Amino acid sequence: MTQQTERSPGAAGGGQPAPFPGGVFRSGDAPARLTIGTPLAENQQITITARMERGGWLRLYTGRGREHIGFGLTLDEAPLLHTVYTDPIGTQRQRTLHPAGEARPNLGWTDLLLDWQAHYDALAAAHSIRQRRVRLTLQLRGKLCRFLLDGRLLHEWIPTEDLYGARPVVELDPGCEVQPPEITSLPPADPLHEPIDLSAAYNASGLAGEALDPASLPRGTEFAVGGVPFVVGAAARPGCDNLDIGLSWFREGNLTGYEEPHRGSFGGRWTGFAAGNPSRFQFPVPRRPITALHLLAAAEERPDSIPRVTAQFFRPGAGFPKNFSSPEVPLATAAAESAPAWPVRTASGRTLHLWKVTIPVEPGLLHELEDLDIIEVELTKDVQVYRAYPDPNHYSGYAAGLPSSVRVFAMTAESAPVAIRFDPEVLGNIWVESSPSYLVTARNLTGHPADVALTLRTVSHDGRSGRAGAGTSRQRHAARALRP
Repeated sequence: MTQQTERSPGAAGGGQPAPFPGGVFRSGDAPARLTIGTPLAENQQITITARMERGGWLRLYTGRGREHIGFGLTLDEAPLLHTVYTDPIGTQRQRTLHPAGEARPNLGWTDLLLDWQAHYDALAAAHSIRQRRVRLTLQLRGKLCRFLLDGRLLHEWIPTEDLYGARPVVELDPGCEVQPPEITSLPPADPLHEPIDLSAAYNASGLAGEALDPASLPRGTEFAVGGVPFVVGAAARPGCDNLDIGLSWFREGNLTGYEEPHRGSFGGRWTGFAAGNPSRFQFPVPRRPITALHLLAAAEERPDSIPRVTAQFFRPGAGFPKNFSSPEVPLATAAAESAPAWPVRTASGRTLHLWKVTIPVEPGLLHELEDLDIIEVELTKDVQVYRAYPDPNHYSGYAAGLPSSVRVFAMTAESAPVAIRFDPEVLGNIWVESSPSYLVTARNLTGHPADVALTLRTVSHDGRSGRAGAGTSRQRHAARALRP
């Protein structure tokens, strides 16, 4: 396996970096260093699209010490994609992704599972990571710096002022083909709406039995439906333009015998998007006080199906899912007067509609994920309780029942204008010699001052007694602690 090794800027190729050429650049048999002529600035996005003919690395240095983002490829029998973020003093964060998914067949697999795995293997071979172009993105927006790969968020951090004005440098290992950088000016960040790029998971094309006119749906730029900004990404494999939730499938539910929960036949039940599981549609989301997920979606007329989507938030590697279901999604052929919609044309000239569908989220239920910078959400059909056999201690909630008839094109997370933390002032909510007290921390996310009215209501377990209290705070940008 190729190992990630830390290098200082200039280690590849030696000497001063060359300017980025105007067309496609191939590093050949030697490493190379190329300078991006545009300096880094606020509300800017730089995307490097590359393909690797052999194992190796591509790194984008920001100009702040040793800080860089990058990805590498290991071309073993099962190709692996590695990612790295290195801060200015050299501390690294690494991940390993499985672009072709994981599968370990055993005697417990049914013929159905084997047939579907052959189908997934054929899809992976047709769109091999050896031939596919990977999109590495550095985004500076809203006082945050982000590292994305194929539109999926891997890391975010707060930059210092010395980052702005620096000219990035791209380092390429031998055998790398890279296109000219895409440098995009972004509108100022919306503090309450976070578009999530779904395009890397697209698995279907067309809608209501017809192909869509690509010009009728903007790609790579924000557009609003019903006051909510959406983005349709550019990482989809050829021929795909949406996500068919009807193909969501918890395959472990069809297995008999003991199935290891953290590894198992398909890489683990809660590994997340890094496992590359083609039957589960999981996406990294920055941890915020999320109050809603907005989908740009439409349902199709299918027998034995349901026009709903479930959003399942979870802790990567552990689970603890929190499930929120959508209302029924209108048909693509329904009249546009019923809800906010985006019209799309088919290849035959017919007009269909993509609807803004809102999944309400209770942010308090996501409080136990507060220690994470990035959480994950899975889009699936209805969810039921799953219990492993023969050990019922391994249980959770997973997709089950009739398939969904919904196609999803884009998703945006909406946050509350004020983030609230509610913490006991003693460990474990247990008071021995003092009165119960909690510390409430309110943080204004809107960018302008706001009055916050806090009401605390307690109710006994039997519902017969309780008490309430209230307080008011003037919030600007920083957090403030209140004791109700």
